[in-house]
Amino acid sequence: MVQKSIFRSLFGLVLLGFLATGFAQEKETVEPGWFTNMDKAMESAGKDGKLVLAYFSGSDWCKPCIMLKKKILTSDTFKKYASEKLVIVQLDFPAKKKNQLPEDEKKHNEAMAERYNAGGAFPLVALIDKDGEKIGELSGYDRQTPDEYVNQLKEITKNAGKTGN
Repeated sequence: MVQKSIFRSLFGLVLLGFLATGFAQEKETVEPGWFTNMDKAMESAGKDGKLVLAYFSGSDWCKPCIMLKKKILTSDTFKKYASEKLVIVQLDFPAKKKNQLPEDEKKHNEAMAERYNAGGAFPLVALIDKDGEKIGELSGYDRQTPDEYVNQLKEITKNAGKTGN
């Protein structure tokens, strides 16, 4: 009888663990060191002489956004380049009610989209200089390798004559 009770308890804990893991993976989270506020990202970039990379995502509905983050933005190649040249701000637009952002963050992200992503592309990565001017962008996810993606970012900065090469 005691063994049956222990088995049920363990089974329940294992099931709960699987469910929690599944729900946790439904929505991507902001990576450590990334910002969710453009003003704070701009301030940090100004101090460090870096560009801001604004990442517009639909974290719980946009498959290309999820793949871009999984395959590129969290890769060692991208992280190394970003740590040296970029400050990253994630501007998220989740669809599911349970993933909704606080109202002030929603308004902030909408204002940033009006300024830097007027076309409403998802995912969109915009490179922004210290003056708040967009110097270039990459939209979508075309299954590039991390090296290819970083090289595209370098080309944008090179052509704009900005730091980030």
